Amino acid sequence: MLGNGRLIALAGALAFLTSACQRDRDSDSAGQRPNDTAAGGVAAEACAPNGRVPTVTSGGIGLARIGATVRDVGQSCATRDTTFSLGEGVQEDGAVIEFAGHRVLALVENGTISRLIVADSAFRTERGLGVGSTVAQLREGYGRLCGAVGEGTVAVWLAGLPNVSFGLDTRLSDLGSASTRVSDDPSVIPDTARVTSLWVITEGVACGGS
Repeated sequence: MLGNGRLIALAGALAFLTSACQRDRDSDSAGQRPNDTAAGGVAAEACAPNGRVPTVTSGGIGLARIGATVRDVGQSCATRDTTFSLGEGVQEDGAVIEFAGHRVLALVENGTISRLIVADSAFRTERGLGVGSTVAQLREGYGRLCGAVGEGTVAVWLAGLPNVSFGLDTRLSDLGSASTRVSDDPSVIPDTARVTSLWVITEGVACGGS
């Protein structure tokens, strides 16, 4: 699992992804496509079979698997190199990867994908959960839930879905005195809290039980 500082810094990366997607839409409407790799029907079908975004799994999203090279993914999916900050004053190398018009931000280390960051509700797990889902749905779908906090933000991960973490709309101020117990007692996170982002990472902290 990410350290709290890196966890919270994802909000900046997600804001970057949202603005990047808007810029791309604006350039598309003006007849100016971004400098993407990959083209053609066969490649597009391999990237997004039947025109649908692939499922989020513990290993990645479709061809964009943790450990895959951006070069290989770019053979089938439109990709665009970028840089962004995770809030530590360091510019990270990344790539925006497009699946059937929906985009994911990848953190890239030595040419390979080490993390995928998602703010688009089109991307769902095999049980249909993603951005917009409630904590109650996460608990019902995947069992035991673990939590972490930092700088007023709450994130969770699940026993039944390793290496995938979910950022929530719940802030520590919403939890009152229970905010100090989130890591030890994630039951204090309300069932009504909703997912605002998710990310797939190289190796998460285990969340035992079911």
